[in-house]
Amino acid sequence: MEFVIFTAVGGAPFFERMVEELRRDGVVVHVECVLTDEEYRRPVRGPGRWWRRWLAFGYLPWRCLLYFATHRPRPGTLFLVTTAPFYLPAVVGFGARIHQVPVICLLHDLYPEALVLAGVISPDGVPATVLAALTRGVVRSSDAVVYLGRRLRDHVQREYGPARRTAVIPPGAAEEGLHMAPQKVPTGAPVRFLYSGTLGRMHDIGTLERYLAMGFPEGAEFRFQASGSGYAELRRRLGALAARAGRLNFDGPLGDREWREAMTQAEVAIVTMKPGAECVIFPSKCLSALMAGQALLAICPVESDLADIVRDYDCGWVVPPGDVDALHAAVTAAVTDRSGLQGRRRRGLDAAQAFFGSRRVAAQLGQEAAAVLAAWPKGGSTTREI
Repeated sequence: MEFVIFTAVGGAPFFERMVEELRRDGVVVHVECVLTDEEYRRPVRGPGRWWRRWLAFGYLPWRCLLYFATHRPRPGTLFLVTTAPFYLPAVVGFGARIHQVPVICLLHDLYPEALVLAGVISPDGVPATVLAALTRGVVRSSDAVVYLGRRLRDHVQREYGPARRTAVIPPGAAEEGLHMAPQKVPTGAPVRFLYSGTLGRMHDIGTLERYLAMGFPEGAEFRFQASGSGYAELRRRLGALAARAGRLNFDGPLGDREWREAMTQAEVAIVTMKPGAECVIFPSKCLSALMAGQALLAICPVESDLADIVRDYDCGWVVPPGDVDALHAAVTAAVTDRSGLQGRRRRGLDAAQAFFGSRRVAAQLGQEAAAVLAAWPKGGSTTREI
């Protein structure tokens, strides 16, 4: 079996580990991408930003077409394509039809919903109509669609119809350098709350802003190692407070090595989602946080896959967006009940190791690919939740 993976950005820690696990299982893996994860997350301005956009949106489709023109896939080959960027599944689907190769769409983000929720486009405009038609075509034409969560799957099936084959495979967690037993917070030391990664238009910053502005317990320390429009706005609003408080820090994004170190040194990971995002995205960063031994402070809709993880494994706190009192109660509980915090961190790590490691996710993806190949070219309709 051979996988050709098409995505704009490759090289993320979990992605690399998953590819290694697939190769260990005897799968030949080839990755077509135009940016590494480090290049994608590195802050750039001016020409550098436009160059990165050109690679992802202008050059990538031509890179894919060049691959289709110069390669003749062998029997047993599958194309795996992510929804980053949004048009990529349609381009790869075109190549799959030319070469008569089955294609699995890894639906990580949903369009036009993601752009509508972010306020980039109108739900009734022409771009939204075109993107909806594009998504509907991809869902119907793919040999299988893999979703990161049940609610994303259910929403797509309601809005765009069922795919030929459907599987729910949880996103995986980065492991290397993170897998370690949680250490109890020393007496007198603050509990460290960390937001790491992109903080953009799909994330709720209002609840955090209102809570941090009103003050937080002496035993808590908040650190934002992030990038994105939401991070810039939160830093602008609370920058003066951070300069005075000393326990509120806005330090920008981290490189891979520094990120791993920061993850293992923080006790609680902050994860946020706007209402409506639960049917559009899954914040996979929360699983790496569990693997790093962090409890989750999830500011998200209570009916979401993220909230389900927190409740199912009792590994943190769920705070509805806008509920500052609930956020205060969660932070206070983490600071005052150190034994309870330790238990949440331990249960989260156990869940990450059991269900979200790269080995398990790679095996699930391999099983789905084998089922697609076995049904090819007859197709068939199957829905599975792994």
